[in-house]
Amino acid sequence: MLEVSNLEFSYDDGSPILKDISFSISKGERVALLGPSGYGKSTLGKIIAGHMNPDKGTVLLNNQKLSKYKGYKPIQLIYQHAEKALNNRWKIKDSLYEAWDIPVELLERMGINQSWLDRWPNELSGGQLQRISVLRALSPKTQLLIADEITASLDTITQAQLWNVVGDVLETNNTSLLMITHNESLAKRICSRIIQIESLCTCTCT
Repeated sequence: MLEVSNLEFSYDDGSPILKDISFSISKGERVALLGPSGYGKSTLGKIIAGHMNPDKGTVLLNNQKLSKYKGYKPIQLIYQHAEKALNNRWKIKDSLYEAWDIPVELLERMGINQSWLDRWPNELSGGQLQRISVLRALSPKTQLLIADEITASLDTITQAQLWNVVGDVLETNNTSLLMITHNESLAKRICSRIIQIESLCTCTCT
């Protein structure tokens, strides 16, 4: 389903952060990309989602480049900080329902209060915004969900609630997951396969 082949990326000063990165993810598979900061995990996630271009290499989804898909992008990336992902000029309901027609049941399971929908992003907490950010990416049209440390700043109860909902939706839609994290115990609970970023990165990372 997802094929990442020989990706390379360097900073503007020429320092390499990703070099000769190759791996694949099957349909419906849940894979964790595990490792410490500084090895380019988030950069790799942005490249796979089409938010950044690699210096070399290819990313194919179902044997096609992401640019071939028109309209809703089948690879969705969720950031750790939801305030960076939501449009401050849009009310919460506009950000949510721009993505897909979300059932009320899912709003309730994610712990989203109906009163939030008429608010602006700056009127909600970081945890509330993250619930919104996650839910809007769970459309049935999403084929690969990239979750970049999405619960790192949340309390344990909220983490469990969020991942329970995400796991059920992924299973229902047979959606693949790339979980970017440094939390090995969480990765083992959520994913069936773990990739160590150090094993992929052949450059000298700091």
